[in-house]
Amino acid sequence: MSSCHGDGVSKKCLNFVTTRGYYQFVSFPTREDNILDLIFANDEQIINSVLPRPPLGHSDHCIIDFNVVVKCVKSSETLDNTTEINRKLYNWYSGDFESMIWHLDCVDWNSFICYHPQAACAWSKFVDVLWTLIDAFVPTRSCKVRQRKCYPKDIRKLICKKRQLWKKT
Repeated sequence: MSSCHGDGVSKKCLNFVTTRGYYQFVSFPTREDNILDLIFANDEQIINSVLPRPPLGHSDHCIIDFNVVVKCVKSSETLDNTTEINRKLYNWYSGDFESMIWHLDCVDWNSFICYHPQAACAWSKFVDVLWTLIDAFVPTRSCKVRQRKCYPKDIRKLICKKRQLWKKT
């Protein structure tokens, strides 16, 4: 993304994206001859297979088909066609952060980096350490959550508005 339209909003967006090291993955026109639909990420390896697809419904924008590369976490829950799943909720207000800090202070970070010299591996192991401490020192409770279409109220309103606008065309 090396250039932008002359208006202030475009320049602010370009400045924000470039100064914070984001990558833009869409390199094909998404509406007529313009690239209007964008995908940003701060990791070049997290998005791949970005392809244009035909528009959906009455839209004049093409669909952007892409893959997000994520690490799968093992879970004892299997997601099938059930309507509810159990979810672990953390009670952050009751967490024992002093104990977490004490344990983090006890880690030999120089050895940690020495044994995990690659950034991705070091980050993964660091996150594992944090989650181990969180599971040990932050109380949790189980909560049954609806599996399908559990959107916040503001998102549901926007979806409804979108459907109404699409019906008008």
